Amino acid sequence: MLGVLTARKFLALAVSILALLLFVTPRASAQENTGQIEGTVTDPSGAAVPGVRLTLTGTNLVGTKDANTDAKGYYRFVNLPPGTYDLKATAKGFQSIDRGNLTVGAGQVPTVNLQLQLGATSSTVEVTSAAPLVDVTSTQ
Repeated sequence: MLGVLTARKFLALAVSILALLLFVTPRASAQENTGQIEGTVTDPSGAAVPGVRLTLTGTNLVGTKDANTDAKGYYRFVNLPPGTYDLKATAKGFQSIDRGNLTVGAGQVPTVNLQLQLGATSSTVEVTSAAPLVDVTSTQ
């Protein structure tokens, strides 16, 4: 009977030690190996500009990434490999803006706010019609 009781105590002690080790041992967390870029786009008065087309290029990026600002002028590029990027923003009625040498590291989320300046708008109106016939023999 004493041997069975000792085995139970040993088992309880082993389970307690195992549980303690599981809770005390630091867990390895997943490391971030990509970064992000986010920000807002505003006009000269500080108002948000929705629908701005943003294009991101970089040497560590395959091709380009595109995004559009939401109703609050917010944009975000995710899953970017660490490196240096160039950002271009275009919107109708505004001058395009280029921001270069944006550095992104693993786990970093730099904020890049942009302010667009009003662009020159121009309209061309072309009127075409046949010239009226003028009767040079009459005063009417």
